[in-house]
Amino acid sequence: MRRVLLACTAIALLACGGSDSTGPAPNVEGTWTLQTVNGDVLPFTFDVEPPSYTAEVTNDVVEINADGTYTETSSIRETDAGTVSEHDQVGTGTWSQRRRSLDLTDSNGLTVTGTVNETQNTLTINAGLNLVYSRQ
Repeated sequence: MRRVLLACTAIALLACGGSDSTGPAPNVEGTWTLQTVNGDVLPFTFDVEPPSYTAEVTNDVVEINADGTYTETSSIRETDAGTVSEHDQVGTGTWSQRRRSLDLTDSNGLTVTGTVNETQNTLTINAGLNLVYSRQ
């Protein structure tokens, strides 16, 4: 009886196992575009020195390369005392992957971790904000 119970438990545990434990890791290489921040669509506005200075992220693209590097290009709209300007901000770094988990380390050594959902082609990064990217 005990062997049957152990066998059933082992089968149940194997059946509950997620895609993290079996099969190949999803391919994360490619271009990912920011869709939402904390569930809200872009632009994402943050106050730097309210009320005279604010900044908005109007677009953000992460290109993950096969050589273990990435480039992130953010389009920023700044409003400073009523004067509006727009520019791109580019950052680079390296990445590593553990199954569905992705670590992005920028050139300053700051690392953020993301999770890849291959069925929805989304990359979710929690960097103090919940950032959801879709594969392009």
